[in-house]
Amino acid sequence: MSRRYLIVAEMGRNNGAGHLMRCSHLAENLVGTVAWKRDAGDSISTEQVAEICGKPPERFTWVDDETAGYDVILVDRRRMDVDEACRLRRFGCTVALDAAEPGRRYHHYCIDALPSLSRHGPNVASTSYLPLPETVRSAWPNRTERVLVAIGGADGGRFSLSTAHEVARALPPHHRKKLRFYAAGSTIEPDGTVDVLSAPGTLREHLAEFDLVITHFGLTAYEASWARVPVVLLDTSRYHRALAERAGFPRFPSTAGIARVIAASLEDNSPVVCSGTAVRPAERGSLSSEIDALVLPEEPEGPVGDLS
Repeated sequence: MSRRYLIVAEMGRNNGAGHLMRCSHLAENLVGTVAWKRDAGDSISTEQVAEICGKPPERFTWVDDETAGYDVILVDRRRMDVDEACRLRRFGCTVALDAAEPGRRYHHYCIDALPSLSRHGPNVASTSYLPLPETVRSAWPNRTERVLVAIGGADGGRFSLSTAHEVARALPPHHRKKLRFYAAGSTIEPDGTVDVLSAPGTLREHLAEFDLVITHFGLTAYEASWARVPVVLLDTSRYHRALAERAGFPRFPSTAGIARVIAASLEDNSPVVCSGTAVRPAERGSLSSEIDALVLPEEPEGPVGDLS
C-alpha cells in the first residue's frame, strides 16, 4: 500500500552523517512518496545533504513544515523535546528511529536499530535494521596494513583527516611505515601522510577494502563489523562513550590509546577481530519493509508503551 512519508532527520553540522545516510537509504526503499522537512535552525544546507547522501539534489522533495498531513512521519534525530514530538503527532503517525529522551515516549512507534540508553523500551529493536553493506570480506583480516578513519561526515572529512594525523604521529616510526592511513571525506585532499577516500553516499561499500576502521559510535561502526573489518572507536562525547560501552565496542578517549591498539595489532590482531565478531549483526533485515508493514492507528493517541 502506497503511503505519504515525511522525513524529519538530524541536520546539525556536528552530529555526523549517519542520520542522513539512513534516511536517504530508507527514502529509496519505502513504498510511497517521500518528502523531507527543512527547519530554519538546520546548519546543513539542502545542497550539502544531497552531497553527503551522494545523490543529485532533484532526488529530494523539501517542505517547510508538516501541516500538510502525512501517513507516517519518520523521525531520525539525535534529540527531540516533548513539545516537538507532540506537535508532529498531530499531523501523522510518528515513527522514531533510535529516539532519545525526552521526546522518545511521545512517538507512536519507536524502532531501535542501535543500543539505547533510555529506560523506555522500543516497540521493536534489532541491529539488522541498519543499512548494512552489500560488499563484505569473506574472512576477517589476519593483519593490519590499511587503516581508515571515518568520523562524522558533515564537515567534509576534516575531523577524520586531523584524527588520522594524530594517530599516525602517536605511532613509533617503525610501526608507522608499515601502515597506510586513509581519511573519509569529500572536501579534503591527500597530503603525503594520509590518503583520502571520497565516496559520498557509498562509504559502507568501501569498508571491506580496509583492515581496521577508526570511527565513533554510530552506523559506520556496525557497517564495518558487518563487512568483517575490526573497529576501534574514539570517544567524541560522553553520550557516544556510553553507547559504545553498552554495545561492547573497544573504545578509547584519545588517539594515543588507539595508536597502542594499532601497534599491538601489527603483531597480533586477534583481539580486535574477536571484538568485531562479538558486535557484528547476526543477520540483515529490512527497516523499510518493517515500516511499510506498520498498522497505523486510526486515531493515534497517547505515548508509546514500555515494551522492553
